Amino acid sequence: MSLSLARVLGPEIRVFTVSPAAVDTAFVPGRTTAMVERVAATTPLKRVVTADEVAQAAMAAITHLTSSTGMIIPVDGGK
Repeated sequence: MSLSLARVLGPEIRVFTVSPAAVDTAFVPGRTTAMVERVAATTPLKRVVTADEVAQAAMAAITHLTSSTGMIIPVDGGK
């Protein structure tokens, strides 16, 4: 979808998809600290990402990847 949108909307609009895995936030009702720790243990970085890290990935794409479009940017601790 990202690549298709990039082809249709370029060159005026660049398209990025930021794709996080588990995000350490209280947004999901019923998710416990133990659940987050289990997910963290399955990633190479041994932690889940924060909402700020997802936002930083989006900002990095906007400000630094000026010649890129149609990309999927995983923010998943290496999962």
